Amino acid sequence: MHCYMQVKCLLFATLLMLSTVADIHAQKLNLDSLKQLLPVVSDSARYELYIKLSEETPNDSALYFADQAQQVAIKLGSKSGVARSLRAFGDYHYAQASFEGALEYYDKARLLYESDNNLSGMAEISKRMAFIQRTQGRYAEALEYAFQALKNYEKLEETRSVGDMLRFIGFVYNDQENEKSAMEYFRKALKVAEELDDELSKAITLRSLSELLDKQGNSAQALEYAAKALAIMQELGDAWDVATSNRYLGRIYHNRQDYDIAIDYYKKALAAFEKLGDKQAEVNTRRFLAESYYAQRRYELAIAQAEKAYEIADEIGMQKGIKETARTLADIYDAQGNARRALMFYRKYVEMKDLLLSSEVQSSIANLQTKLAVEEKAQRIKALELERSQQTLLRNSIIAGSVLFFAIVLLVFSSYRAKQQQNTRLQHALKQLRETRAQLISAQKIASVGKLATGMAHELQHPLHSVYRLTEFSKQLLASLKTDIQTTEITDERKIHLQATLERLEQHAEETLQHSAHATALIKSVLEYSSLRASETTDANLNALIADTLKASYRMWQDKYSDFEVVLSVELSERLGSLKLSSQEIRYVLFNLFNNSFDAMHEKQKKLAAADYKPELRVVSRVQNKMVEICVRDNGIGIAPELKEKVFLPFFTTKPTSARHTGLGLSAAHEIIKGYRGEITIESKPGEWTEVLIKLPVEHNEETLS
Repeated sequence: MHCYMQVKCLLFATLLMLSTVADIHAQKLNLDSLKQLLPVVSDSARYELYIKLSEETPNDSALYFADQAQQVAIKLGSKSGVARSLRAFGDYHYAQASFEGALEYYDKARLLYESDNNLSGMAEISKRMAFIQRTQGRYAEALEYAFQALKNYEKLEETRSVGDMLRFIGFVYNDQENEKSAMEYFRKALKVAEELDDELSKAITLRSLSELLDKQGNSAQALEYAAKALAIMQELGDAWDVATSNRYLGRIYHNRQDYDIAIDYYKKALAAFEKLGDKQAEVNTRRFLAESYYAQRRYELAIAQAEKAYEIADEIGMQKGIKETARTLADIYDAQGNARRALMFYRKYVEMKDLLLSSEVQSSIANLQTKLAVEEKAQRIKALELERSQQTLLRNSIIAGSVLFFAIVLLVFSSYRAKQQQNTRLQHALKQLRETRAQLISAQKIASVGKLATGMAHELQHPLHSVYRLTEFSKQLLASLKTDIQTTEITDERKIHLQATLERLEQHAEETLQHSAHATALIKSVLEYSSLRASETTDANLNALIADTLKASYRMWQDKYSDFEVVLSVELSERLGSLKLSSQEIRYVLFNLFNNSFDAMHEKQKKLAAADYKPELRVVSRVQNKMVEICVRDNGIGIAPELKEKVFLPFFTTKPTSARHTGLGLSAAHEIIKGYRGEITIESKPGEWTEVLIKLPVEHNEETLS
């Protein structure tokens, strides 16, 4: 007994030491002594030891201890214990950069934590899944998990964790270039850090704020925040954070065009990263240093740093670093006049850009498949648990004896009926899950094509602009040649021939300008529509959107045609409240509909040239059969029956192709409305009227019908 008490005391002291270690310079745990305790302690204590050993043991041994912890947790009947062991499996895969494997284990742990209503476990899992989603570039999913973690930490009143998640959310918004939201959450995180007197969190947040302020052109406050962050990091004595703060200051001074100061800070950061052996940080710092040398036209120094950065990035397989450094080298060699090297690195940049895009798409699809597979397994587990509980109930009822015969028969019948109904519901849920899976994978593929189209549109803008400018310049040269021909001493016949040739060339140049303008408009339309898909869904007042968009569209047409007057009839239902939608997307749809109506009425007014024709536009909003309806009716030229089915096709237009008519407006509007599970239809009588009807479901917005 005395020996047993000594063992218990030793175990208590060891666990107390493990639970209170916070200083990164604490003495390493004696793993061998922990292993010696395993055979002589209780199951609950043995579970805690296995978990700690899985966290502290390097390499594949961690998997063994996590598995042993899971077996003990199953024996104890602890759902949260099993979930914690699954989390240990996920942590191992995360450390090995096997993100899909980590997500699979985290998702299983999440389901168990939820069934056990363990807020702390749910928060930790959501935080880890958010980190992985951000690493993989899936920002919408990262924000979803981050807000789940934030909500649970707030319920638990874990203020330090709340501050960490606020800062993380700011990082994700910054990755998406949503500077307004990023600034909001960074400032919230800074407030929490100041309340806790957490100098490290305060410095990291100040550093992030300095980057945002620098992007917004507020370099003075950016420098102030970055300098404060550096001072705190120097006081804390963490070499990596000091180096990172120096690099932030270098970027700010570079953007201020104070290149000498920027170079000094970069050199300090580079020396520290080399000493620490952080290759990724060294790649980025050398590339920034090369950019500052390049800005000073010190090309040889710039090439030396960029080439070294490229070499290290290639050595460690840092694909993003290879891509960015290749682009920097292409710019430097191009400025130096070395066209061959510039072309070589530009091709490498394009190759890596395509590779990263393809990898991101494949990773997203794989993640969706994994997530859906886990959900299917969870459904099957629930069905098996229900069936087992029903069988137990049936067996116990039979043992009760013949006295309860009629009650048993009734119970069996009820149980059987419930089981059949449950099976039917499960089959229906499984069918819906599979359909959703197919839709999600299809949507991901479409999104990847959209990204590719947006990238191509960006790349095409510059050559089109060059074509347009060169054609204008050619027209000027042709005009100059025509003048020169008049003063040149040549035969009249030769003059007439040359002038005719120049006139044909001028005509060709004018056609080229028109086609270039149309192509530029198409690219602009593609980019505008692509930007709509990233817009946020909020509670929006639909009536206010209709009224504001109609007013803006009509003002635009009156500015263009001062004599164009339209009788506006607007009937907006007071039953409409707020709808969950993207204001930017719906405004885009309405703006296209109103512009088409004004265009049709203006065209009819020009054709008739009659004083008795009065353009009229009627706009109505209403609620019918749990659907919000928006009706737009004009008395313009109408649409021919054979063209009505084609109006929603991309690039289809009844107008001559020009910079104003690209044929993308109604197509984009149709896709947006479909995205809300709504519908858009067109009815028309040629020469008299056209009516467009939009229907949006409101089953999840019941307050709209109040």
